[in-house]
Amino acid sequence: MSYRPLSPILNGTILLMVRSPHQLAQLVECFSAWHSRVHVCPPCSYAEVLSFTLSCLPDLAIVSADWSPLGIVEEEVPGLASDAPECDSGYDLCKRFRRDPRLESLPTVILESPETPIDRDRTFSSGACDYLAHPLALGELQTRIRQHLSRHRLEKESIRRAAQLRLPLRTPIPLIAEVQKRLRKQATLIQKNNQDLAHEISEREQTEQALREEKFRSEKLLLSIFPQAIVQRLQEENRSSIAERFDEATILF
Repeated sequence: MSYRPLSPILNGTILLMVRSPHQLAQLVECFSAWHSRVHVCPPCSYAEVLSFTLSCLPDLAIVSADWSPLGIVEEEVPGLASDAPECDSGYDLCKRFRRDPRLESLPTVILESPETPIDRDRTFSSGACDYLAHPLALGELQTRIRQHLSRHRLEKESIRRAAQLRLPLRTPIPLIAEVQKRLRKQATLIQKNNQDLAHEISEREQTEQALREEKFRSEKLLLSIFPQAIVQRLQEENRSSIAERFDEATILF
């Protein structure tokens, strides 16, 4: 399988919190081939996840929907309200990221587990910016991640300029609004293309099944009329006649 994209560079720091070893290996291989900086967070408590995330300062995080920490940490984490929910899944982890002022702007993508279908409503209600379905489609993966990295880079640059100009950070920025609008439009287009492709694949599979059944019925009909050797000759593409030729023969009465 080739991981060579149209553009081999995908600048950005990616944080992976993936439970499936196969998905993790595939993502690491993809992003490494695309020259991204990859950090893999091992299974640990939420406090350790928070420390690890802040230490690598990622541009985007990919979290498995079925991710869970090694034990629930009850102590209060600085910057979070005391009633913060426990992290029993990737959705809960995303919610806690949104509640932390240091990570609230971190784009988080929920990754569907091979065993459990993704809950799209829960994905976006948790604050995630997108999701990745299983099995991973490399072209879709590259396109979606590139869009979110570009958006995050624009937001950071806008905040930096706002700070330089001493503008309020919550001031609406037309450029960001326009980028968000285009990203939503592209995401809708990608989803529609995926649905059309799935429909086309389903139609092709039905057509192939009908052809196989028709071929089986034709062969069964021919075998009921001719010997198997003659049927095989009929099925040969380059054979113009099914008759045999004998240069010499003896006939006994």
